[in-house]
Amino acid sequence: MARLVTASPMALATEWEAQRIVWKDTSLSPDPTGHTDEEQDLVAAILNAVSDAVHRLLGGSIMEEERTERYDGGKHWLRLRAFPVWSVTSVVEDTVTLVADRDYVVYPEIGYIRKLAAPFLNRPLAVTVTYTAGWAKQVRDADDNLVRVDYRPGGEAIRQAVLLWCKAIWDVGPAVYSYQVTDLGVLLARNADVPPVVAALLAPYQRPQAVLA
Repeated sequence: MARLVTASPMALATEWEAQRIVWKDTSLSPDPTGHTDEEQDLVAAILNAVSDAVHRLLGGSIMEEERTERYDGGKHWLRLRAFPVWSVTSVVEDTVTLVADRDYVVYPEIGYIRKLAAPFLNRPLAVTVTYTAGWAKQVRDADDNLVRVDYRPGGEAIRQAVLLWCKAIWDVGPAVYSYQVTDLGVLLARNADVPPVVAALLAPYQRPQAVLA
């Protein structure tokens, strides 16, 4: 039987890493000998579901990429949608490109931009921001197979949290989980609390609450 499920574009670890931890495989080769396609599909489905859950817990996609987003004006502060923020390439108000540290200041530790002097132009979608944010970046080969997931310094505990959560789900047993095959792959559904060790690992990555003056 051919494989039906592989690591999604939002996966925060590789299938091999998930397979090694759930099957307690200490080999160094990404070769799931002795495991059926169905078992491999289930591990991939769990990995995808856990990765999606971690993205949600941390406030949205944490895949590192350059993003261009539009925001309403009328205020001094803009809360960027993705976090953590590594760099801001441009801030355009209407058709005017603003100058960093003269027209605005970036607060990457909380993911905000503050307009200096007057507020941003009071108009819907008046501001366009291009910036780079996120913890993890996938590396794929020419056939679009996920080879590895690279993390920014300080982000490796997210991978550990994902893998431990995958193992917790696998150890409970697939029969406990309902799943259905769709055009998006295998979607797992289960009302369960986040394992305490996973919650502890993810806690430092929660976006801080900002008190704005």
